[in-house]
Amino acid sequence: YGFPFWIHRYRKRKLFFFGIVLFLGLLCILSQFIWNIEINGNSYITDETILAYLKEKHMTFGTRKCEINAAKLEEELRIAFDDIIWTSVKINGTKMTIDLQENIKNEEKTKPNDGKAYDLVASKDGVIDQMVTRQGTPLVAQGSIVKQGDILVCGRLDIVGDDGEVTGYQYCVSDADITATTVYPYEDCFSLTYTKKKMTGNEKKTYAVFLMDHYLPFPSFGKNFSHYDKYTVQKQFHICSDFYLPLFLEMNECKEYVPETLQYKKQEAKEIANTHLLTYLEKLKEKDIQILKKNVMIELDEKNCRVSGTITVKEKIGSYVPTEVLPVPEQT
Repeated sequence: YGFPFWIHRYRKRKLFFFGIVLFLGLLCILSQFIWNIEINGNSYITDETILAYLKEKHMTFGTRKCEINAAKLEEELRIAFDDIIWTSVKINGTKMTIDLQENIKNEEKTKPNDGKAYDLVASKDGVIDQMVTRQGTPLVAQGSIVKQGDILVCGRLDIVGDDGEVTGYQYCVSDADITATTVYPYEDCFSLTYTKKKMTGNEKKTYAVFLMDHYLPFPSFGKNFSHYDKYTVQKQFHICSDFYLPLFLEMNECKEYVPETLQYKKQEAKEIANTHLLTYLEKLKEKDIQILKKNVMIELDEKNCRVSGTITVKEKIGSYVPTEVLPVPEQT
């Protein structure tokens, strides 16, 4: 009894032992490559964007592990994506794990810190509602009507002599809280005709295998559907938690439906238009924009529903531009 006697008993089955050796050799070769990439911590940057970048840098699926410098890849990710402030790349088995942390999104312009002087200018047309200046020379006041590009706070301070004349300039980065009343144009249009899916209850399942870049579908039986919804699930084979193989099983479930052409009623169209408007307003509120007034009109014809009008809001409108440096006035 025992392993030596088991080998002796099956010693004539050379193809069996050759298959075992070939399988172990294949696993050894596959273990030298990356076959699974896991990305954690991203919210604003999608997995597809990061995977596309890795593919461009030739550090994607099928790349030899010895060709990937984890520390260098961490630095390159931080340089390539401004929103990434921290990264960690780990390789275990045939799996590469990328953990990252993003900077919190902020629509407000970041205050420059490069040693140069900057003005605060209007990023859009509006009426100044409130203005608190901490640094710089304010050029507008509450109630002023401004156009896009107008200087609100100048980063240049006049140095005035005893005689009241300007003897020089001092430069700084303007700093102020500026809110203004602005107007957003709003337009929306959608067709009154739509297609509704009436499910028949007929279903069909198909299977396929992905090996490297090869797609191998299993034979399918049954009637093909003219109209159907397809739901796909892929499962990657792995031996343990970190040893993934370039082999996927794809399972497809097709559900048949019959398309029906229908038309929204007048009340239904108005409800949809109001839903679109509320969604748009919620996106504005997420940007810390205060809604003051809505003035929109819904118009229906035989084919379309159109919504147009304006939305009056209160928001911050200051953005930074370099300050113009003037020559020092000559003394008389």
